[in-house]
Amino acid sequence: MKYNKGFSFWNEDHKECNCGSYAFNLDEWYHPGCLHGDDDDDYIIDNLEYWSEEGYMGDELADKLADFYLGLIKNDFGDRIVISIYEPIQEYLKENDEVIAFRAGAYDYEFGDEFDYDFHFKVYRHGNWFEKRGCESIRPTSLDDWTGSIYYNSQTFYIIHHCENLT
Repeated sequence: MKYNKGFSFWNEDHKECNCGSYAFNLDEWYHPGCLHGDDDDDYIIDNLEYWSEEGYMGDELADKLADFYLGLIKNDFGDRIVISIYEPIQEYLKENDEVIAFRAGAYDYEFGDEFDYDFHFKVYRHGNWFEKRGCESIRPTSLDDWTGSIYYNSQTFYIIHHCENLT
């Protein structure tokens, strides 16, 4: 997987890319952890079951999942990113920095051992927020709408992505 310097709002040829690949300028589908081989859905379900047994429910369960994913994201990108719970003030960002908003959604169903979960990224580019849902086209969005395949019910985390010298 490589950085795609040409990824732009106007380019709709990236149907195979998801919200993560669009947000981080990658040329392939990005799932947190996949750059280091940690992309394992069974492991996510195991964690959700464990956290649920520990008493995490609803938004707390989604926050645990978001924390877990953020650790994988930090492992994937290292010093290229800074993670914060506070929205970065644009005037303090370096010229080539981008802001990525991230949330997770997690639900356990009252009956049975099933979980529904997902993650979503939005990116601030060209003076606006944009998102790419799965195989859909890139579109303008806002930070108020976090509904996709599920409702993303974790708190919003902000990732400052240092885009200079992408290789």
